[in-house]
Amino acid sequence: MSGRREGGAPAPGGTRYRLLAVSFGLLCVTQASLNVCLRLILYSELQASYNLLAVKHQRLQSECSSMSHEQQQLQHTVENTTRVANAVLARLREAELKIKTLTQMVLNPAFTDAGHAVKEADGGRHERALMESSETSCSTLMVKDDLLQTAAAAGCVYFSGSYYFTSPEQQSWMQSSTYCEQRNAALVVIGSHAEQELVSSFQRPAWIGLSAREDEGQWTWVDGTPLGTQYWMESQPNADSHVDEDCAEITTGDATRNWNGASCSQKKFCICERTLTSDLF
Repeated sequence: MSGRREGGAPAPGGTRYRLLAVSFGLLCVTQASLNVCLRLILYSELQASYNLLAVKHQRLQSECSSMSHEQQQLQHTVENTTRVANAVLARLREAELKIKTLTQMVLNPAFTDAGHAVKEADGGRHERALMESSETSCSTLMVKDDLLQTAAAAGCVYFSGSYYFTSPEQQSWMQSSTYCEQRNAALVVIGSHAEQELVSSFQRPAWIGLSAREDEGQWTWVDGTPLGTQYWMESQPNADSHVDEDCAEITTGDATRNWNGASCSQKKFCICERTLTSDLF
């Protein structure tokens, strides 16, 4: 029988076949084991990559949500800013209209020229009547809190952000202060030489917002503004007077020195000042 020698011993060729078969089997097992190991390694790497990608995806989603929220906030900010800008533009248009009206009033010489012409013709009687009529209209306008185009027609004088008007009747200093306050104004506070010249141009003795009523000899403005440049007449204020002269009036003299101290109970016209700050904004 082939594969075995006589006497029962295996043939050399048969042993080689068996060794070859065993080796081939071991090789297959080894190959299978390597395949399993490689698959496990590859799966682990893929799982790690997937986990990393999942984390990055979650982070991107969070960033997208945050950006979306910020975009909504920016949109709201833009809308609010637009509304505020529109409101400011409307206020600016209103302010521009007022400034144009007031500028026309200041630059229009019709009122002044007419007054001078009538003054030469009748000694100023008609001018005084016209001025009193304008003062009454202007003071009435201040009570109504209406400072649009009708202000110029009412005879109010505009200068550097304020309206100026005089009272139609003579009153004490305190009564004059109340008169101005009732018209959303105050007795005039003179803060510059230009304003001093403007107030002097009214050409009538009138109370101004300066007094020493609270502290004898200490002159202060009604709004608490420190007393800067002063325009007192010679020998004024007179601290040696036998009569308390604790209230200041502006006279018709030289604009560089026409303040006079007088008794607060005396009856005089007054000059009121109303700023435009609250009216424009």
